[in-house]
Amino acid sequence: MIDEDLFTALRTQNERAARLYVYCTTAFVNGGQPTSKFADAGPRQAWTDFLRYFSLDAEGKPGTVDEAKQQFDAGLELLVKEGVLAKWTWGEGPGGLELTIEKGPREIKGNAVLCKISTIPKGTRSQGWMGQPIYHDFLIQADLKGLERNSKLPSMGLINQRYTLDLIGADQELQIRSWTSQLDLRFAKTIPFPWKADTWYSMKFQSETKDGKVTLRGKVWVRGEAEPAEWLIEATDETPNLVGSPGLFGNATDAEVFIDNIAVTPNAG
Repeated sequence: MIDEDLFTALRTQNERAARLYVYCTTAFVNGGQPTSKFADAGPRQAWTDFLRYFSLDAEGKPGTVDEAKQQFDAGLELLVKEGVLAKWTWGEGPGGLELTIEKGPREIKGNAVLCKISTIPKGTRSQGWMGQPIYHDFLIQADLKGLERNSKLPSMGLINQRYTLDLIGADQELQIRSWTSQLDLRFAKTIPFPWKADTWYSMKFQSETKDGKVTLRGKVWVRGEAEPAEWLIEATDETPNLVGSPGLFGNATDAEVFIDNIAVTPNAG
């Protein structure tokens, strides 16, 4: 969870500070401790992972503490100013350069959003579910935004009754599917849908079971604009998944995904 208002403000001052905010917040959450160290001395190459996130694992990689300070101190100073960090310390250990950060007192003051970060090698493309697996015939909606890195967009979407509505960044498409590995074997429908980075999109995904079949309907529009009256994409599965939890999908391999305003409601009637 991050403060979108703070993230946006940091980007206007220092793009690296905004990305440091995401990375450091993730480190504190995942580590469960108020202090986190990025070093290569242990089995996890945390310093190398840190540099990789900022595309500095090869070209531009700092070799000394002074070079690291030139790369990161301006952004770290902004995070201390905003209370995200209490302090940071550079050092050198058995694995080379080390950065230690200490969590500051700041809590989320602005708009709180979920952020799926692009730092988990086997978890950047994943799904998360809510509620009970016996649910059916419901509507899930949320607002989603994808960032852009190296001219690449992520993919992001919603899950309903074991189906996914996916806004695919690389191909600029909108897709309803049952399972990615079975696109040619089972059930999927895809339509063109051009979309942009750094723009919030509202998404709705509905399932309706009738006569032993499931009809899936989806729509996407720029948040703040008028919602389309008609569904944008619709498909019927004649050998359906009859139940399944609502959920979220995100492939953040190429860039982060932000999620806001999640709601799940049963179909009317």
